[in-house]
Amino acid sequence: MSSTMLQLVQQVTNELGVTTPAVVAGSPNQDVIQILALMNASGYELLRRADWQQLVHQEQFSTEYLTTTGDWTTAARTITNIPSTAGLDTTYQVVGTGISNATYIESVDSSTQVTVNQDFTEAGGTSATVDFQKVKYDLPSDYLAMIPRTQ
Repeated sequence: MSSTMLQLVQQVTNELGVTTPAVVAGSPNQDVIQILALMNASGYELLRRADWQQLVHQEQFSTEYLTTTGDWTTAARTITNIPSTAGLDTTYQVVGTGISNATYIESVDSSTQVTVNQDFTEAGGTSATVDFQKVKYDLPSDYLAMIPRTQ
């Protein structure tokens, strides 16, 4: 048997001996507001206790990358002379000769230059190959948690 939120709140108010509301959403009655908050907290607690199959859904996304060329030295944290930085932002990791792991774009400075978050270990030279790989993606608006072993 399923009940509406109004029916549940009316049952609780009857048991507590407080005024029974005609509506829950938007009610100015502090008792109703508190009961609604407690019911929501209980619902969130139930949600966190198990992987409810009705709430599980698959999310697919496409990865993005750009292989291009650029110039860099150990004297600065910039990659210059990139043919185009269109579409690049701080969600991209940078991979190339002399570029350490976990190096990310710190800023896109112009249509041909980016600044990274780490020093280069060696110069890339002129027109060296560099890969920009998007590694940070927005989570779905209804995301709560990752279910283990589902990747």
